Amino acid sequence: MTKDLKQGPGIGKSRLSVCVLMSVFCLLISGCGFHPIYGARDSDSPVSEKLNDVAIENISDRYGQMLRNQLIDRMYGKGRPHNPAYHLDVHLRETEEGIGLLQNAITTLTELNLYADYSLKDAAGKEVVKGTAHAVATFNQLQQEYGTLAADEGAHQRSLNEIAEEIVERLSLYFSEGTAITPAAPSASVPIPGLGTPNNMPFGTTATPPK
Repeated sequence: MTKDLKQGPGIGKSRLSVCVLMSVFCLLISGCGFHPIYGARDSDSPVSEKLNDVAIENISDRYGQMLRNQLIDRMYGKGRPHNPAYHLDVHLRETEEGIGLLQNAITTLTELNLYADYSLKDAAGKEVVKGTAHAVATFNQLQQEYGTLAADEGAHQRSLNEIAEEIVERLSLYFSEGTAITPAAPSASVPIPGLGTPNNMPFGTTATPPK
């Protein structure tokens, strides 16, 4: 035996209110010109044009090549540049540390820290942006070696994806605003929110405004 479910007046009004609020929110976003910094791959925005004019140099090792491919996918919306105005150099490094230990000292969980030191130079060879992108991921140490290798590979791929996004976002910010985070001098003691003091700041970005 089936029963017809009827909605009370309160439920109908609630759904109507949600729809109205969502419509107003979308109008406000479009009205204030909200858009990603570097837009879609096929975008003709000035920032996308600048990103497409950067030559991404080869990055050593297999994971370096994977990172380079991810940067190419994000930056080359119109094919590779023939006469690039900028050159991007990236050096990848990593550390792995066991953070899950059993009583017999067997590691069950490993933390992967992946770092990418990058430098953007103009056609004259002047460094205009430099910094370090960082990503952290963990993976389980399984009894089967294949399973551990697959988990390790997955952790690297997640970290490379985060690092590629971070590098492109920082370059986009530079091309959009012409400025970026500038660490204080090593002798200074002015803290930077989220980064700690300059003497204890492992990452950061410096930039020279584009001409």
